[in-house]
Amino acid sequence: MLLLSLAAIASVAASGGSTPAHRLPARLVGARAAVRALAAPIDGLRGLSAQQRIGELRFAELSAAEPTAERVLGGVSSAARREGGGSVVVSLYYGQLTAGEAAGTRVLVKEFVADGSEAQPLRRALEGDGAAARLEALLASGAPACTAELVAENEFAAHVRLEARAEPRRLAQLSRCLGRAKVAAFATQPASILLAFAWTGEQVRMAMPQRPPPTLASWMALRAAGATAGAFSDRSVPVIAARDRVKFIRQVLFDALKGLAVLHEVGLVHCAIGRQVVGISTEDDRQPVKGRLEQLAFARDSETLVLACRARDQVDDLDRPDLLDIGLRERAEKCVKAEADGDSSLLNGPSLSDFAFADDMRAFGALMLESLIVPCAPPGAITTSALAALCDGAYRGTGMIDRDGTTGSDISTSAIVTMDGRVDIAALRAYLMEDDGLRIGGVGGADMLDATGGWDLLAQLLGPWQARPSAASALKHPFWERKVPFLKVES
Repeated sequence: MLLLSLAAIASVAASGGSTPAHRLPARLVGARAAVRALAAPIDGLRGLSAQQRIGELRFAELSAAEPTAERVLGGVSSAARREGGGSVVVSLYYGQLTAGEAAGTRVLVKEFVADGSEAQPLRRALEGDGAAARLEALLASGAPACTAELVAENEFAAHVRLEARAEPRRLAQLSRCLGRAKVAAFATQPASILLAFAWTGEQVRMAMPQRPPPTLASWMALRAAGATAGAFSDRSVPVIAARDRVKFIRQVLFDALKGLAVLHEVGLVHCAIGRQVVGISTEDDRQPVKGRLEQLAFARDSETLVLACRARDQVDDLDRPDLLDIGLRERAEKCVKAEADGDSSLLNGPSLSDFAFADDMRAFGALMLESLIVPCAPPGAITTSALAALCDGAYRGTGMIDRDGTTGSDISTSAIVTMDGRVDIAALRAYLMEDDGLRIGGVGGADMLDATGGWDLLAQLLGPWQARPSAASALKHPFWERKVPFLKVES
């Protein structure tokens, strides 16, 4: 086990002013109590044991183009790569805090480093003799100088704002950032930023976790491979299996929506909602589950639509090039202007923040549609990309799209998406309800949406942006409380 003694960093989180000093009560019982006592993410986290490398995330640099449903349904990792640009590599480690009253707390460590070098500082430091001494020489701080560093700074700034403005009891449906540390470049090794998060993955004894905490994406991958716990009930008791599966998915989405509501309340928009950013407590879809919203690396201030880490910048600095631009401001300005031009009687018309919140809700609607249609169909019957093609309107309702993404002639309709991302839900529902190939044992996701009122909520989330509900309003929709029925299978 390698102990990383991280020196304090005297830097300021751009979105939240100076970070509150880290103060712990004199007596705390257990590491979990210590984590709950942390008032805010610590800038300059001391004491970290990185014990096991468990995975890697790669985010291609974003381009300033209109987002498609493929990106929305695919999550942040499906963003377009810039021509000639690199990518952001995030290495994931399992570890523990080793200093202070919170010592013993299990953590997920994210190491952000620019791509282009195999020699990531933390990974190299975990190998060979004299590692501790080498790491002590690497400790330093600096301003964001590349995309990887900007992504890390932005995620940290978003969590600082959350902790400062939201009620602690309402943060349960969001990932919890415990602190940040910076490792400077050394010799040929690039600089990196380390973010520590409360561990939410598997709990094992006499061994270390071998993979990152589960997400909705990892469960869906298991589902596609027929390897989930509930998959073994599909043939014997398909109606019961369908009911349990929908209850599992609905609870995960409900918790993620609660997290999104908190995010919006503190003036942040997520900008990267997808199955990869929804964490889950278990992949066993026969058991009770809890969900949470994660990955705030692309979060933006709702008022200015700039990155969370730049929300406190001077007005003159807001025109600096945005390395993470996704075209949100451009689309917001066009849609808000079109709305104002269409009704000159509006005295207090919609704002850019109204559109930004509505855009997040549209992304959540796309996630809800994907999560309830794809896993409830036989593996391979419909793909995420095919469902995205129905939503993003690449053919504007005139082209025909097969489920494998190729053009064809067996689909009579497709959903039309305008600049605000609206979808013709009535036509989409009719198409999905008509296809028996999307059912298991006579029951499919479209049937379950029908029985629980889900199509009505989707019509609101994927409708015109001005009419979309807020996250808080969407939480009150009857879909979340309506009993999931045992649907009768027609012979």
